[in-house]
Amino acid sequence: MPKPSFREQLQSHIGGLVRVRLDRGGAWSRVLRDFNGKIGLLVRVDYLGPTRWRVDLLIDGNIEALVIYTGDLELLGAEDA
Repeated sequence: MPKPSFREQLQSHIGGLVRVRLDRGGAWSRVLRDFNGKIGLLVRVDYLGPTRWRVDLLIDGNIEALVIYTGDLELLGAEDA
């Protein structure tokens, strides 16, 4: 059975915990840098392009809308997905 795509993994992980991890180099907005390493609840996912996503995370007591790229989120507890 082929491994699910990141898109499928994200969709099936709504309601699960994720860690923001900005491992790649690049210019990140202050907002993204402030959340780097934090854990949040994945509330919503919108596909924006081949490697780009808009996600809503419940993090630090607020719903935050972030634009991320594939690999910017670690899906916690998703080892069986």
